[in-house]
Amino acid sequence: AVAAEGSGALHQDGGVRAEASVLSPSERAELLKGKIVLREFPDASRKGRTYEALGILPGTLEEALTAITDYRRYPEFMPRVERTVVTDESDSVSLVEQYLKLPLGVSRRLRLRYIVQRGEDGFRVEWEKVPWPEVPLSQSIAETSGHWQVGRFDQGGLLALYHIYTDPGR
Repeated sequence: AVAAEGSGALHQDGGVRAEASVLSPSERAELLKGKIVLREFPDASRKGRTYEALGILPGTLEEALTAITDYRRYPEFMPRVERTVVTDESDSVSLVEQYLKLPLGVSRRLRLRYIVQRGEDGFRVEWEKVPWPEVPLSQSIAETSGHWQVGRFDQGGLLALYHIYTDPGR
């Protein structure tokens, strides 16, 4: 089975408008030019690294949610994702096995639990690595978690935030 629902919550407005308020003027200008804004969040207390990417999406919230939760199509638009296998799926929780193709011919496999939270003006799709006993750490990564958060952008379109923490364990 997929396991327990997540405990995270969306803000009343779907969550993303609160995130948009932390955009610097230069980040906002880059987004409005159609650029992707990348951020790194150094944290000496953790072994891995945390990054964010922000961009403006066209379309509706429903179209964005459909694309982001179509885990079988991740190899088409997610860098390094070679293949996915959805092993358990519901409207709000899915279990997905990802096969990654990394630089220098390195391959890794991991199992992720995705949790979908919908709000009136946005949504959040969280994920975290879950145990996959048949895959040794030497063929996986130590830890990863993150989320997609999408909501209406005050300048039009949708603001999409992709937040990821990963510790390759090396």
